[in-house]
Amino acid sequence: MTIKNFSNWISIAEASNAQGIMKGVRKSSGPWTIVAFDNKNKLLDQSTTNVATAVPAHVAEIKDENRKAAHCAVEDSSGKVVWTSK
Repeated sequence: MTIKNFSNWISIAEASNAQGIMKGVRKSSGPWTIVAFDNKNKLLDQSTTNVATAVPAHVAEIKDENRKAAHCAVEDSSGKVVWTSK
């Protein structure tokens, strides 16, 4: 998963719940893993990033790629869930 250009990243980050995501990310240590689950808690997709400010953009991209995802979550380096959407 790559971000094509900076202006696209800004629009993706603004479309997601960036403030809530960053609140959890700031309290944890990276790298962060973004995961998407379906209704039966089956893993659909995951992505990892080392850059804290890129986490909201990765969440938005995973949500766009996995329309049938029931929820997404962000985990820190220890596997603790720091943010989830339902």
